[in-house]
Amino acid sequence: MFRIFKNKFLCFSLIILTLGVLFYVVNYTPLVHITSTNTDSHKSYATTYEYFQEKMNEHEQLTWDIVQTDTRVTKDECFQKQKKDYPAYKKSLEKNWQYKRSHYPKLKQETITIVKDVLRDFDINPADIQIVPYKGKGSPAAADDSTIFIDEDECAHFSLEACKFVIAHEISHLQAQDESLYQSLYSLSQTKRTSKRKKKEALEAFRRFQETRADICALLHGGKKYAQGAFDFMYKLQELDGGDNPGITHPKTSIRLKNARKLCTMMGWNVPALQA
Repeated sequence: MFRIFKNKFLCFSLIILTLGVLFYVVNYTPLVHITSTNTDSHKSYATTYEYFQEKMNEHEQLTWDIVQTDTRVTKDECFQKQKKDYPAYKKSLEKNWQYKRSHYPKLKQETITIVKDVLRDFDINPADIQIVPYKGKGSPAAADDSTIFIDEDECAHFSLEACKFVIAHEISHLQAQDESLYQSLYSLSQTKRTSKRKKKEALEAFRRFQETRADICALLHGGKKYAQGAFDFMYKLQELDGGDNPGITHPKTSIRLKNARKLCTMMGWNVPALQA
């Protein structure tokens, strides 16, 4: 009798343990896989990583709640469409960068070398990524799922370190396949009969989430060497904008600075003094 009870107890314990492991995997799998290049303090990195990972997971869930309420598009529905449409999306990317290469001046070799160096810092083989000229609107760089776009005229407004941070930020978009996911969400939202205003606001909220995550991932993955560039870029952005941006498709620059300052402080990195 005791043996039967013991065996049943062991089986029950194994079932509980298995369910516990499954619950952990489902609920705590990182939103974006980030590997650290920072070696200053493994303990501080782990603590900071876990903190910001949790915050990003919370931010993502809140954003998808807004999206589903205001557009009637679910997260699963969006990812399924992204997967289904990806072959056609990849073909459109190729046409896009071929057009830009034929219509814009070639990038300097020095610029290409800088982009390749940042790609390597993020464990990406530069041979797998297109580096293409473009004309941006106030930003030195942009990205889709397989291309880094560089506007050398815009780069001239920013320090080298600031430009490296922006490239790191765009690489984070690329790694998360943010552009194709947004296109899938936008396309699905247009098929739903909901308020146009609410759709627009939900899409903007989704963009702001993606931009916030790209900032955090750029710093967590890139490490201390990208921290000064983050502040250089954001302070210069405020100078060029004459203050904060409206906070529509990007978070307000003051909020981005606050996030960067908190992350760097938690990591024990030097944080520039607040600018008036």
